[in-house]
Amino acid sequence: MQDCVITVAGEMDDVLRNEFEDFEVVTRHGVTQIRLAGVDAAVVHGVLHRIEVLGLELLEARMSGGGAPS
Repeated sequence: MQDCVITVAGEMDDVLRNEFEDFEVVTRHGVTQIRLAGVDAAVVHGVLHRIEVLGLELLEARMSGGGAPS
């Protein structure tokens, strides 16, 4: 399991934020970060697919090894 921070262009409104209610969503300075803690690759791919379907512009997806051991 790993942590992932996904950054998209623009500041999400409440309607879009609700699409990612299972995760921490931080909006500032014209971008929105979706923080996924302790997730596997399938969850990350699911969130990336949701971003694509919603027509959001992906700026960055960054993985780190800070998750709980499996």
